[in-house]
Amino acid sequence: MQCGAGTYASRAGLPGCSYCGVGTFSNQSGASVCQLCATGFYQPDPGMLSCIQCEVGTYASRAGLAVCSNCTGGTFSNISGASLCLLCATGSFQEDSGTSFCMQCGAGTYASRAGVSFCVYCTAGTYQPVKGASSSAACLMCSAGSYSNAGASVCSSCLPGTYSSSNGSSFCALCAIGMYASASGTKFPCTACAAGFYSLRQGSSGCFNCSSGSYASIEGSSSCSYCSPGSASTAQGAPNSSVCKLCISGFYSSSSGSSSCMHCPSGTYTESVGSTSCRSCGPLEISVPVFQVVPGVQTNVSIEELLSVGWEVCDEQPYVQPTTSQLIDSCNGTFVLFGAKASQDSQQLELMAYAEREILNKLVAGQSSFSNGAHWYREPGNSIGFYSGCGGYSYPDISSQDCWSRLSWNLDNGMGGFRAGCSVGLNNDTSWRKVIYVMNSNSSNIPRLCVCIAGTYGADGQCENCPAGTYSSAPESSACQNCFVGTFSSTQGASNCQECAAGSFALTDGSTRCDSCGANQMSAPPGSFASFGVQTNVSTAQLVSSGWSLCSDVPYSEPTTSSMLDSCQGSYVLFGTKSSACNDRLALMAFARSTSVLGKTNLSSLTADNGVYWYRLSQKSVGFSGSHDVTLNAADVQASQCWSRLSWNLDQDCGGYRAGCLTGLDKGSGWRKVIYVSSRPRPFVGCVCSAGSYGSDGTCLNCAAGAFSSAPESAVCQGCSAGSFSSEAGGTSCGACPASTYSSSPGASVCSLCAAGTSSLALGATSSAACLTCAAGTFSSASGSTVCLVCAAGSFSSAAGGTSCGACPASTYSSSPGASVCSLCAAGTSSLALGATSSAACLTCAAGTFS
Repeated sequence: MQCGAGTYASRAGLPGCSYCGVGTFSNQSGASVCQLCATGFYQPDPGMLSCIQCEVGTYASRAGLAVCSNCTGGTFSNISGASLCLLCATGSFQEDSGTSFCMQCGAGTYASRAGVSFCVYCTAGTYQPVKGASSSAACLMCSAGSYSNAGASVCSSCLPGTYSSSNGSSFCALCAIGMYASASGTKFPCTACAAGFYSLRQGSSGCFNCSSGSYASIEGSSSCSYCSPGSASTAQGAPNSSVCKLCISGFYSSSSGSSSCMHCPSGTYTESVGSTSCRSCGPLEISVPVFQVVPGVQTNVSIEELLSVGWEVCDEQPYVQPTTSQLIDSCNGTFVLFGAKASQDSQQLELMAYAEREILNKLVAGQSSFSNGAHWYREPGNSIGFYSGCGGYSYPDISSQDCWSRLSWNLDNGMGGFRAGCSVGLNNDTSWRKVIYVMNSNSSNIPRLCVCIAGTYGADGQCENCPAGTYSSAPESSACQNCFVGTFSSTQGASNCQECAAGSFALTDGSTRCDSCGANQMSAPPGSFASFGVQTNVSTAQLVSSGWSLCSDVPYSEPTTSSMLDSCQGSYVLFGTKSSACNDRLALMAFARSTSVLGKTNLSSLTADNGVYWYRLSQKSVGFSGSHDVTLNAADVQASQCWSRLSWNLDQDCGGYRAGCLTGLDKGSGWRKVIYVSSRPRPFVGCVCSAGSYGSDGTCLNCAAGAFSSAPESAVCQGCSAGSFSSEAGGTSCGACPASTYSSSPGASVCSLCAAGTSSLALGATSSAACLTCAAGTFSSASGSTVCLVCAAGSFSSAAGGTSCGACPASTYSSSPGASVCSLCAAGTSSLALGATSSAACLTCAAGTFS
């Protein structure tokens, strides 16, 4: 038999046919051999009639294969029955085997030869933006300011803080310490941090400003330098050390880099600028200002001391330079100071004054405003300036009154300054200079120096307690004052003296104790009218009753002259003020010895007496203050403890200036200046006989019964008048005789009683005529009765002046009170009862009887 398809018999005589092997086939019967599968075909099974085409992605490169091979990486076959694989073209690749396609090289890569399984990355520093690149030439260099890693399709801009300065950079360099790059894509080396800024690490995108208390004086700083101890700076981003200001006296900084100077604590001080610590005051010292900018117009003021208390220069220019409102308004601060100095090199202001900035802003043309001890004016197109004293101002200010206190600059009219004190016509002067200082807070009262505390005295750090009998009421006293008569201090270190208590006295200055008054004696009460220190709301009647005599009472508008003061003669002089001529009370007053009140002084040596500081300067003023700090322009303009200040212009065209906190009273305010004098004020005469006693020369006896003395210091006692009495010795008044009594003669120690049978309700009766006789039907049984009693029912009193009532006798009765007679029982009746109160007591006669 013939072999069927798919089988064969290779020789005759075989018992059977064999299957075609794998990779072969037979599609006819009677085959002696099987045919090999052609290239591109395969047959994995035996006995097959045909071969199978290789699938896409595979190939058979020779005949008779049982399987097709996968195309290797870098090749592909996209048809069935392939006898070989095609190479991937340049610019493409195939990394997998058995694929029917190649892929384009991605952006950032290339394939420069065919048949590759991967694409080559463009080197770092280059980029390739398109697919299918077939050459490294397609990789383009990154421009300066950008970079790329290998295989980049685009270049990345350098991040802030980095840079690349050349093309083809594979990385961006970090900005060096002290440098920065704030933007992306920086091409050139980084920018150096400006002076006042720093960067402390590489790769900074910006610089930090130096904080308060530090600075950087060079560009490219990696750190800031600190202000040294003893200085401080509030500025940020400071470019040099000039911002580090030395701590002014009274302040300190102990460490580097301080943003502010610390205030010396109470009880410590610094004398100089630039202190790193404060020194402690001694046990009897306190810290007080060495220098302070006081109110009012000041002369010969040290510029160094101005700067030391916090004033800062806003402008300085020669007098020939015009002054403009724009310049004035640019000088901003809580306080503004105007001054003049004689030359550019001068270290002092010839005159100056300061005021609140707000005052200068509110000035109205044609009107001056008084502030901080000076009159200020501002008229654009005319002038700006200040003056002190009584006179006004004009344009230009040519007044000679108080010329030393006047400063005037032309304003907004193209001309320069005009006057500095008594020097005028300085418009074209190139030597004199106009200066403006500003201050944002008033630091003029900061402690800078240790001085002796109140209650002590001394100098140069050597302080001692005031001895007993003396006092010092203010710090920095060079000597202690004796306690005034009527006051004492019993211990060392007294800051004031105590008044003697009632019943005691001190007749001499400097007393360490008060002596007790004797029997029947008292000390005259001190009273607010003659007490220690400044007094308020004092009765003028009380002054007069205590021995003060009025010397002068004139309006504040009237000038005060030295001749008028000197005409007020007495051991003691009292200055006071009242709000009107008809007011009987002094709003403010103080007194002391006439030598203290009227003695001429200067501002460096005020006279302290009786707890008050006194001054008298001709062409300035006269007055007193409860505080030792007095600031005189023409008069006292100091604001502290204003209630205790009285100041009158002296030997000028204007009158009084202040009464307590009220100032500028010299222009017809209604207030009055009052002066009293006394040989010795009554509160300090010692002991006097007390009320209820009498005597002289220290011997005091009680007033006898029937006499009295109502006031201290009585030489004799007065007898009680008729109708009054005093029952005990030492009486201070007599009492009116009470009801039903009388005294008909003066000097009664008791009042006589109205007799029995009479009564009286009158008080203070002077005779027995005030005792009224009781009417019939009434009675008073005892002397001194205030009313007559009515006879009860059953009784009677038949006559006036009765001292008792009798019971109605037998066979009578009285049914109502107040009977003067009793009623008889009717005929035909009888009664033995006494004191019968009705006719029921009368019994009817029995039968066989009669009455």
